[in-house]
Amino acid sequence: AESNVFTFGSEIQDNRLTENTITIYPNPAENIVSVQTSEDLGKDYIVEVYDNLGRLMLVLDNAVLQLDVTELDVSNFNPSFYNVVVKYTNGQVYNSILIKK
Repeated sequence: AESNVFTFGSEIQDNRLTENTITIYPNPAENIVSVQTSEDLGKDYIVEVYDNLGRLMLVLDNAVLQLDVTELDVSNFNPSFYNVVVKYTNGQVYNSILIKK
């Protein structure tokens, strides 16, 4: 995987997303962060971003939007580490760290 792409879930093979994979890029980020999920996970999820003190900074409900790639505007965030939580309506939860430059 590229150095500015953070993937959690299954492995990336041949630069393609495999089953149960969520990719957050670019990471570190300055302005816009994209969240992309594999097709088998579906689009029924909510993205929450928390700061290093556990405060909720941003929520995006993709269960309503149904976007293939969700874009998060982090341009107003202070440089730091953030926790990105992807919660599916079926109860699956994925966590990742986002670095804001």
